[in-house]
Amino acid sequence: MIWTPNGNNVSVLPPSPGDLFVVTTIDGKRVFVEAISKYASAVSTAEAFARATTQPRAFTVKVLCMSFAELLAHMGHTREDYVKRLTPEDAEADRQAAIRHCMDMLRTCNEPQVRADALDILKELGAIQ
Repeated sequence: MIWTPNGNNVSVLPPSPGDLFVVTTIDGKRVFVEAISKYASAVSTAEAFARATTQPRAFTVKVLCMSFAELLAHMGHTREDYVKRLTPEDAEADRQAAIRHCMDMLRTCNEPQVRADALDILKELGAIQ
């Protein structure tokens, strides 16, 4: 927990295995959802915002790392609900986003298990052989 001089605070949970997303909330309201590769940036942004913003009532910024299932639950959905609503175009856009994200993990992440998981996902998606 980081406390700022103006009374605001930032609560940060570090990434765990399987986390794919960083969710930033302010007083419980979701404001950003980003790829886990943006974790450090999300923490820096949260800290800067909490320090720079003065409100009559202090607030809490949380930076939470989540798996896909956790993100869906946070948004009030299940995987089944999510898949039912996808159009073919949305499904392909999601596939392309997953490929980009996994390729980014291969380029930038130093954790062997994350890189191995990204490689497995790319194979499953047919992006590499």
